[in-house]
Parts: sequence; structure tokens; C-alpha cells
Amino acid sequence: MCKGELPSIHTVYGKMKQTGLTVLLIDIKESRSTVEAAVKERGYTLPVLLDSDGAVTQAYGAIATPTILQRRELWGHTTGTVLSD
Repeated sequence: MCKGELPSIHTVYGKMKQTGLTVLLIDIKESRSTVEAAVKERGYTLPVLLDSDGAVTQAYGAIATPTILQRRELWGHTTGTVLSD
């Protein structure tokens, strides 16, 4: 799971979820136990989907993490931190 960007995404989600914002984290090719441990350790409350074979990532054309989708369309992707508190 992306360590750099997720804290900011989690913060934005916490502030905006009442507005209808939906955020789904999709973990790419990691085991369930690895993901569960990371979520617990970092205190995330966002839903996490497991993409164990990379099919979802490929279907949406995600070539970097994080990838941001808006209304099921590729909105952008980046490497490194782009959000700040």
C-alpha cells in the first residue's frame, strides 16, 4: 500500500465523506494478511479492495499509484505526494 499518499487521502475522505465522496483503495498484488496488517497499523477506515492478479488495475489503465478515478474515468495518476493537509 502506498505509504506516502494514503494519509492525505484518508484525511480528505474523513472531511468530505458526508458530501457523498466515495474512496476505494485498491491494493495491487499483495496478500490479504499484508493488507490487513497495514490497514490496522495505520488506522485507515477506508474500504480496501484486493486486486490479487492485477486485473482491476489493468482494466482501469492504472499505471502508477495512486491513481485517481472520477466517475469511473481515469482522472489522473502520479507518483509521489500531491495532497497535503
